[in-house]
Amino acid sequence: MNIQNMFSSINSSRFLLGINIEIQDIKEQQTWSIVLLPEGKHPIGCKWIYKIKRHANGNARRFSDRRKV
Repeated sequence: MNIQNMFSSINSSRFLLGINIEIQDIKEQQTWSIVLLPEGKHPIGCKWIYKIKRHANGNARRFSDRRKV
């Protein structure tokens, strides 16, 4: 699922909640820090992956989001 589909989904609030929880965890664990990038260096990319895990009958079981570097 791409970000345009996620935001237009009726379940977008569930994905946004998951993203906010993930970002809060990063802040609390001090996983990342914002620093100036040295000249000539390029930042590594990062993207979010959104999935809906479903029961056998097709009902949504869990909303999954994660970061991929």
